[in-house]
Amino acid sequence: MFSTDPEIYGAGLDLRSAATRIEAELSRRVALLGREICPPFLAKRRRAIIDALSDAQDQATRLGQITARYFVETRDPFVAQLDFLRRARHLTLWHDCTARLEQVIRQRARPLLPDTQADPALERLFEHLHLALSPAAPALLQDGRHGDIPLPMGQFLHLIRAAGRLLRAMDRPEPWSFLDVGCGLGLKLLAAQEMFDRLEGIEITPATARRAKTLLSAARRNRVAAEATPTPWLTGTLPRATTSIHCGDALDFDDYGMFDVIYAYRPIADALPRHRLERRIVEQARPGTLLILPYPDAEAPGCAALAPGLYWKPAPGFTAAALIRRAGHIGPQRVMPVAERHGDEGFVAPLVDALRHWGHMP
Repeated sequence: MFSTDPEIYGAGLDLRSAATRIEAELSRRVALLGREICPPFLAKRRRAIIDALSDAQDQATRLGQITARYFVETRDPFVAQLDFLRRARHLTLWHDCTARLEQVIRQRARPLLPDTQADPALERLFEHLHLALSPAAPALLQDGRHGDIPLPMGQFLHLIRAAGRLLRAMDRPEPWSFLDVGCGLGLKLLAAQEMFDRLEGIEITPATARRAKTLLSAARRNRVAAEATPTPWLTGTLPRATTSIHCGDALDFDDYGMFDVIYAYRPIADALPRHRLERRIVEQARPGTLLILPYPDAEAPGCAALAPGLYWKPAPGFTAAALIRRAGHIGPQRVMPVAERHGDEGFVAPLVDALRHWGHMP
């Protein structure tokens, strides 16, 4: 059956004014929809989202119909044409976002860490890169501590993405901070810029610490220069991220309470001093801090193990089970700076913002 809505198909209708009225009502309903989007997406929440989505979709359909009528019938001035072209773009974005939202609320909760294995060729690439950048061949043991032995990059990326989802699940305010205890050359700090805005590393070997500072400074300087070219091609690393390196002993560091996520990969070979370091980190860390300690004999007393190698210092208002359940409905995407995405999202903006906030759009 064809629509007989007089505000869409009325004779002699001012299409531009009618579209403005419909768009205003649609904006109001999309704002209500955006407020309903809050994980976990259990049955009651899913029903509320579906109802709000249906209400908004009715108005989106009306806006689409009057936009189509405009392009078929009218010879309005150029300004009106630009208005309707803008609405057509927003309706396309609406279609993409509602499809994403329906997928998000219907899919099963995802685990914190995926079962997929890293690409061996990619891991070998990072191993070769690590060897090429090291001031000397990394030693397995050196003065009672491990040399610069890197955790496989694929495993590390899975862990920091899980940490980002957990921080979002805790409603941890941004910007987020990250500390690498025993950071070596700083390659993990470069990779962690995907998720964090302030990154620091502790490295006890002076030559390695100097190499890490040089590497991070060059990466930052060259990225800024590359982005200033007429055809920038770089994607990924957030330009607002800041990094710094402390050269010293992690057992003497007193600022573990300043970070949202603390990462350490067996920085000390001997078990007794390493466990003393782990206890020191836990004692100083703020409630809600996430610890990434991806090795079998890690000790994080008083912390909850959320996944292999991932620990959480309890915070008021949350339980480990509730945190994992909520994180299961949060995506891995990190919100891009405004300059790196389209600014005009029109009536779809509340929906886009909600999907971005919960990690389902970049």
